[in-house]
Amino acid sequence: MKYVIIGNSAASVGAVEGIRKVDPEGIITVISEESYPAYSRPLISYYLAGKVKEEDMYIRDPDFYENNRVELLLDKKVSRIEPEQNTVKLEEGQSIEYDRLLLASGSSPFLPPIKGIEKQEYHFFNYFDDIKEIQQKIQLNQVTRPLIIGAGLVGMKAAEAISLLGLPVTVIELGPHILGSILSDVPARMVQRKMEEHGVRFIFEKTVKEITWGEELQGVVLSDGQGVLTDLLIVAAGVRPRIELVEELPLSKNQGVKVNEYMQTDLENIYAAGDVAEGWDLLQEENRVIPIWPGAYRQGHVAGMNMAGLKTKDSGGFAVNSIGFFGFSIITAGVFEAREGNEEILCREEPDSYLQLVFRDNRLLGFIKLGEVGQAGIFTWLIKEGIDCNSFKEKILRPGFCLLDLPEELRRDRMRGGETIESPGCA
Repeated sequence: MKYVIIGNSAASVGAVEGIRKVDPEGIITVISEESYPAYSRPLISYYLAGKVKEEDMYIRDPDFYENNRVELLLDKKVSRIEPEQNTVKLEEGQSIEYDRLLLASGSSPFLPPIKGIEKQEYHFFNYFDDIKEIQQKIQLNQVTRPLIIGAGLVGMKAAEAISLLGLPVTVIELGPHILGSILSDVPARMVQRKMEEHGVRFIFEKTVKEITWGEELQGVVLSDGQGVLTDLLIVAAGVRPRIELVEELPLSKNQGVKVNEYMQTDLENIYAAGDVAEGWDLLQEENRVIPIWPGAYRQGHVAGMNMAGLKTKDSGGFAVNSIGFFGFSIITAGVFEAREGNEEILCREEPDSYLQLVFRDNRLLGFIKLGEVGQAGIFTWLIKEGIDCNSFKEKILRPGFCLLDLPEELRRDRMRGGETIESPGCA
């Protein structure tokens, strides 16, 4: 059996391990546009800030590919997939045959339509090479006014890393507050204050209209006409699933490629996993992209086992984010705001912590936990299992809520079931 995997991150690692769990002999080829073995993208901001070394970035031991008999093709780009011939074609002309193909190409950064940006220098903050380019500029003392477009997860980690290097950072955000994809207004303002205490400046509800660059003046023009000087421009305006390779193929796709419970696309020998795939969302009850690291690994592992012939269903997942800024911890999961109008939202706000719970029909749909983030595993378990929380709902909101606050029968179930969010061992 010949297996080809396009992409080399968490989903790819999961797929290799899933295949080898079933098929110790098949030929595995992994194709990556980057020049590195699989590394932890969540760690790139810590690398820039000097918190981790390069050797700590890699998510498997150096002999991972050799031990799993993987042919790793680095610095190679796939130009097209040819399902009729069961081949993928590389840009340099080489064709690689497959019996089973996994699309694990992830996502790519989005470049907003800004006048003049195509003529000027800017950086993304998504890949190892991006960070190395930024690092070199900073080390050469070429940066005094870093500017970031976008206050999502990527933009905020970029702002933190650069601030830790002693540089003042300005962030421009279209929305009314930071981290709009995972936080509601009140907790977002709490995190914003923590960022501002470390010299990060925010400009909200503005877009970058134009880039002005010259020998004397470097900067951007905002939608209200305001000018902001910069000598390091970072674009962190979101990402898009990389579906360009399958645009012309007869596959169901929306934002990403739709897969079934076996991570299989409409073409039975082509699978997809990770940020490029629309897997099953347990809470939304629909196929959608869930761009989280453990989920990418899980999907890849399930895809790998199915590719090797062991029928294994993916149980689905939901968004879970664990992140922190300047030592201030954040964990969010599931739904964090009212969507259908019949949700109940409970909140507890303290000077250095915040808890928000979203219920529907007495079942926990999601939470936001800031500052003190212990016992988050119990919360995610309540969400995944769809447990009726009516008898202990108020206890969940109290400080110090723990396993002992659950009814005895649920405590036993929890202790038998263990953790519900599978660790990829990749971060």
